[in-house]
Amino acid sequence: MKTLVPENSERISEMIAESREAGHKRITGLTREERRANFLRDTWGLDENGWH
Repeated sequence: MKTLVPENSERISEMIAESREAGHKRITGLTREERRANFLRDTWGLDENGWH
């Protein structure tokens, strides 16, 4: 059975970690990076440390 894993999942999780470390300014509610991180976590099971 083939797993649906993005080929660049390691880079995606690195980008999430980098965006959190950068401390982006909040405009309203969640930042774009936080929404992206939430989407990836919910969709692919990714967080800043990779798979969970």
